[in-house]
Amino acid sequence: MAKRKTRVSGGLPPSVDAAPLAPWPLIDRYPSVLGSQISLQTVSATLRLCQTGYRQQYVDLLGELLEREPHGYAVLSQRILNVAGGRLEIAPAKCAPGSTDERRAQELADEVAADIHAIPDLRQSLAALLWAIYYGVCGAEIAWTRDESRWKPQRLHFVHSRRIAYPDPATWRVHIWDQGLVRGWEQPIDAPTQGIYGLPVDEFPGKFVIHAPQLRGEYPTRDGLGRELIWWFVLKSIGARGAAEYLERFGKPWAIGYASTQPDGKPRAANDDDMRAANAALAALGVGSLAGAVLPNSVQVHLMGPAFSSGRIGMSHEHWLAICNSEISKCVRGQTFTTESTNYGSRSTADVGQSGELRLAAYDADCIAETLRRDLITPMMRLNHPDEVRLCPRIIVHVEDEPDPAQRLELAVKGAQANLPIDADAMADEVGLPLVAKPEGEESKPRRMVPLSAMKPADALVMSEPQLLRVRLPSEQDNDEQERGAPRGEGDGEGTEQGQGGHPRRPDGTWANAVADS
Repeated sequence: MAKRKTRVSGGLPPSVDAAPLAPWPLIDRYPSVLGSQISLQTVSATLRLCQTGYRQQYVDLLGELLEREPHGYAVLSQRILNVAGGRLEIAPAKCAPGSTDERRAQELADEVAADIHAIPDLRQSLAALLWAIYYGVCGAEIAWTRDESRWKPQRLHFVHSRRIAYPDPATWRVHIWDQGLVRGWEQPIDAPTQGIYGLPVDEFPGKFVIHAPQLRGEYPTRDGLGRELIWWFVLKSIGARGAAEYLERFGKPWAIGYASTQPDGKPRAANDDDMRAANAALAALGVGSLAGAVLPNSVQVHLMGPAFSSGRIGMSHEHWLAICNSEISKCVRGQTFTTESTNYGSRSTADVGQSGELRLAAYDADCIAETLRRDLITPMMRLNHPDEVRLCPRIIVHVEDEPDPAQRLELAVKGAQANLPIDADAMADEVGLPLVAKPEGEESKPRRMVPLSAMKPADALVMSEPQLLRVRLPSEQDNDEQERGAPRGEGDGEGTEQGQGGHPRRPDGTWANAVADS
């Protein structure tokens, strides 16, 4: 039988067989699904098994619970995608200023940045690794390629968390272990990830990225937010199941009629026939099959239970589900101000909550950055520049929003008013403002931002080193015109020292504008 070829078509995801060591196993088509059998006892047994290093059943249970938990998925995806969508910067290694190493470190950082940003589906790969926040451990296999200049990472292949295990009782070595069929029958049956304990990752340095952030100060087999959330996911699913059963049972009213047992309308003492009718009605009510009943008025039907009176429940299912959502939000995001609508919040409270979320995102970003530097960039340096590993570039994931250009310009104006030496050309480039060209031969001279109100007109005419970009605020111009008694924008400029909107006259008879000539 001819062997199938591995193809990668443009616009399509790569073949799962493109990862030579850990291709997607066929056995992973059939994860364990417990359904309605999930209980607190099931959770305890699964956690005990995971602590021994066998994580497959634990990851399957977390995945099944997450499928039924929209609120939990929402808060988790927000925390994960905030980091995965952050700005990725490849920074040079820290060296002594002005040294040869500093220049070389910048060259290496530019080289690595070009190769990293060329990896296809990089954001998706980062998001897949960041799900270790929930599962505890996630991984990817690096596919390498080489051109005429150097080795480059071609792609990061997804490795499901259920395949990552710590099964060897004598060590803490991480393995990729597939406990079933990996390839089809037409291909070789044995695979590196099969067999006893599967594939030890440390025997293939530079081939895998293993992300295991320490969130609870625990070992990898007991870390991750999944161990915190699994209980509330199960309790919430029990509450949601009870809410559905309650709706099915009590969603429609029961038609119960009471027949008079005596001519005067007063109930008589219940006899055996009355008791049998009452028992039949209560039995049907208990299993939820009662649609209606006619009972003698010698018996009465009352619904009783904990916190249940007059047909109303003290704690409703809605209240219980809200409690579960609140605990889930606190576990993942650290607060509920930005995830739920409440009647006691304020904008300042929400700002505090957002600042706390930013700290969580910064920690998650630092963790994934250190993992990528250890498992991806350091192998790149060892392959291409083995004598310069000490200059290995750093990865920085920026999770903060970039400042608004208007806010940056306002800050620069305030700095100029405080007599700070603000570079006008650099600021204009950052905020996207065009400036007039510099005079010929003076392109290298800096121009400093200085507000007109901070100097006398005569001083403005003689200052040329460095060239000045003087910022005049509209409110300042209005104040000057009001002091002169002239309307805004007026001035004949004939025989006066002020004109052209209040700008000073130069000695040569021209009017000074916002940008001083040299």
